[in-house]
Formats: sequence, C-alpha cells, structure tokens
Amino acid sequence: MDLSRITPLLEYLSPAQLVAGSAVVLIFAFAMRRLVFSSLAAVPGPWYASISGFYLAVQKLRLRQGRAIDSMFATHGPVVRIANDTIALRDISDAKLVYGFPKNEGMYSAYTIMGNHQGQRFFGCIAALVEHLKSANGKEPVDCLVVMKHVMVDVTALSVIDVNVNAMEGLRHGHVHRLSDAASDYPKAMTLRNVLPGVVWRTLAMCSPRWYRFWNAEKIIWDVPAEKFRELRALEANTAHSDDAALETAIKSESHPCLMQRLIDFSPTPLPDETIITECAANFVAGVETSATTTSFGLWELSRRPDVLSRLREELQLHVVDMSSLDVDSLPYLDAFVKEGRRVLQFGTVFTY
Repeated sequence: MDLSRITPLLEYLSPAQLVAGSAVVLIFAFAMRRLVFSSLAAVPGPWYASISGFYLAVQKLRLRQGRAIDSMFATHGPVVRIANDTIALRDISDAKLVYGFPKNEGMYSAYTIMGNHQGQRFFGCIAALVEHLKSANGKEPVDCLVVMKHVMVDVTALSVIDVNVNAMEGLRHGHVHRLSDAASDYPKAMTLRNVLPGVVWRTLAMCSPRWYRFWNAEKIIWDVPAEKFRELRALEANTAHSDDAALETAIKSESHPCLMQRLIDFSPTPLPDETIITECAANFVAGVETSATTTSFGLWELSRRPDVLSRLREELQLHVVDMSSLDVDSLPYLDAFVKEGRRVLQFGTVFTY
C-alpha cells in the first residue's frame, strides 16, 4: 500500500482530530458489530437498544423500565431485544420460541413436591424474630424492612440449601448479614454496572468495605449455594466409595430435603452443576427483597387497621396451640389477609431475560 498518498491528508489534521476520527470509526464499528453481526441480530427491537445496555439502564434509573419494555412489545412483537445482550419475553409461551421448551421438568417438580412440610424448618427463624422484638420491648424503634429481610434470608437459606445462617440472631447483636445486604444491592449493582464504564465500576470496589460488598453482591449470593453444593457432592463421593450404609441412609432418608438436594436427586435427567447453583442463588435474589418488602408494607397496612389486627389475633389464639401442629387451612382470615396483601402490594415488574 502506497502511504505517500495518505501523508498529505494527515498533514492537514491535528492530533486531536486524528484521535477523534479514530474514536468515531471504532464506535461505529463496535455498534455495527452488535447491531448486524450479533447472535441476537435476528431478534426484533429498537436499534438504539440493540447496540448498548445504556438505554435500558437509563429507563431503570427513571423507574420507567416496565413502560419502556411494554412499548417495545407493542411495536416489535412478543419477543424483543431490549439491550445488546438481553431479550424480553411477553409471556411463558413465547419462551418456547427462544429456548425450545419443554425444559427439564425436574426443575419445576423440585419446587412442587416440597409441599407444606417446609414450615417445620422455620420455627427457629420465628423464635429469633420474637426474641428480637422482645429485646426492643416497645421502647426502641424497629426497622421492619431490615428485620424482615433478615427473616427472609434465614427462611430462604433453610428451604433452598438447608443451612441456618442465623441472620436474625446476628441482627439481635447489631450485625447486618452479608446476604441481606447482597440481596438488596444486587439489582442496583447490576444497573450501575450497565451504566458505568468498566474502569469506574471497578474503582468503586476500592472506595470502602461497604462499597466493595455492594460491588461484589453477585459473587456473595453465588458463593453461599456454591459452597453447599460442593459439600453435597463431596458427601456423595464419600458415600460412593464407602461401605458405611448409615452414611448413605443419612443422605437419602431425609423426608423433606431442601431445594438443592431435590434438584440433584429428583430430576428425570441430571441438571448441570452450574444450573443447580444458579437456580438456588436466584431464590436469594428473587425471594428476599421482594418478600421482605411486601411483608413490611403488609404489616404497615395492618398497623392502620386495628380491627383487622384484632380479628387476626383472635383467630390465632383460637386455633394455634402448638406451632409444630399448625394447620394453615384452619386460619381462613389469615389466609385472606395474606392473599389480599399479595394482590394490593405486588412488588416489582416481572419480565424474563
């Protein structure tokens, strides 16, 4: 290539102009790569959303994400590309167009066969909550949202991975559990990570220990079920190479195993290890903040209705003698209160990536 023809042109351009021109070319090439050559290029969606996650992040910050995605559905159809690496599905039937369902039915059966027996696991969580309220003695304010997040961390950890993390017990002594923070931080952290340049995002981790936990929320949530999963696999390996029948019985005879154990044992076809860990971690993301927020607002509504509170108290005093023999079907007013709270106080906008 004869560079002598380019040299006169370069003499008319300043270094700043050369840098700016190069940046424009690189940005254009980067945008075209995502718009035309991406594996999601065939999925319909607005071009400005397809080249970057910036548009979706801005809508999240403006609290208009649901409206923005609904507008895309109206324009582009039931499956739409809402960011460079993200698609949204209008309903579950549309997922078949993308993922080729039916999926592994074991993942869903693992939830349904858990039944109502899980309640026995949670007595310790409720006892810790009662002790925390007793320690306040009506003289100190109690942050209901913080308390309920710690309750839900305990409940989720017990039901999903059968681990007692003692979040409520720690809160009684003034210690905020890392999973409680991580469950709250995760959605905000993912939003900021999409908006901020990588260098700026990584710099946040060095600002303070709290900022590091905020930055590291995803890993904190992942590490807890991952550690439990490694323990279960190690126990299975020991059982496979051991003649100790009692050890195998201890694994298989648990009448109501946790979700992770059910995903491992009861799937018609084996699930990949990463899928099991991800499914369990997703319960912390989807179950802690949402349930705690809905419950907290439900209790707030209850505080405004002493008549409802009185009827609930009467029903509980009449039918609940021993928590170990609690029959939810015998508490219709409590059931109605919970259902009405879920109807009125739905938390968040649900959509599928």
